[in-house]
Amino acid sequence: MKKVLLGLMAILLVLTACSSATGPETRMDELFKAAKALDTEAIKEMVYDKSLGLEEELDLAFQITLNNTEDPLIGGLQDYFKEAAGLITYKIDSLEVDGDNAKVKVQASYVDSSNFLQAIIVELVGQATEDSEEDSFNEKEAMAGVINKLKPEKLELGLERELTFRLVNEDNQWFFNEIDNSFIDVLTAGLITAINQLQF
Repeated sequence: MKKVLLGLMAILLVLTACSSATGPETRMDELFKAAKALDTEAIKEMVYDKSLGLEEELDLAFQITLNNTEDPLIGGLQDYFKEAAGLITYKIDSLEVDGDNAKVKVQASYVDSSNFLQAIIVELVGQATEDSEEDSFNEKEAMAGVINKLKPEKLELGLERELTFRLVNEDNQWFFNEIDNSFIDVLTAGLITAINQLQF
């Protein structure tokens, strides 16, 4: 009887361990929950620590976009980014698992801010040119005024983008070892696209 009970306990422990392991789908859900909250630290914690350069690349991308609050443009758009990020949705298109490796393709929906962001930059450049001879020009005040003037009354999802992620399993936990470059564009409501499309 003791052997039977011990055997059942062993099976229960194995099943419990298996059920508590984080699968790729769960990890994707955690990533997008962090994305919706713009929790850049949580996102970096999901990166595989043996993945060469990925965490550094993400950190740099966050520093020059979401975390660059000293920049008048980025700093002035913090509330907008948070509101837009809260609307991000995703669905898994395909999931391939090969042992300890997984490849996930998702369709992400996010706010299309390209026209809004381009209009802000163009107007700020124009103001800076007009006021270039005045010492009183204040970039932060100008930014706040432009954002209030141009910001849409209601934000809506307007773009979809396919993103590809690769994950690796270590100690029953899935970590990202490859994140689609367009993920940052989704987080920033199309900021990267807007800047790339500008022509001066």
